[in-house]
Amino acid sequence: MYLFKEKFPDQLKYELKNEEKVKGKMLVPNTLSMVLDCLINGCIISPWQPLSITVDFALEPGYMVIQHKENEKLSNNKYIKNRYQNLHEAFSFFTDKPVIQIKAYGDAFIKVPLLDLN
Repeated sequence: MYLFKEKFPDQLKYELKNEEKVKGKMLVPNTLSMVLDCLINGCIISPWQPLSITVDFALEPGYMVIQHKENEKLSNNKYIKNRYQNLHEAFSFFTDKPVIQIKAYGDAFIKVPLLDLN
């Protein structure tokens, strides 16, 4: 996030909520950085349309929920679609819970399952 904030100093806001509620839970390595990279590179970001990203661990039990305003670029980037497909495949190897992408009421949500290692 530090590097993205250097590129978009006043146009990018990031908030992490309730991370203390998921102690002992895991994610597939590189998940959060990959999702943030896809969001930032796939959305229009400007001084007039800043991007605010919220990562909440208590919004839905068993999931990390990443929320942002829906403001996607018009061009469909195959790189971003491939990264999301890789994310879905990585999680399907470790859990039966799916990675969920929802767009509703001008917001976009990505729900990533939290893993228990036994």
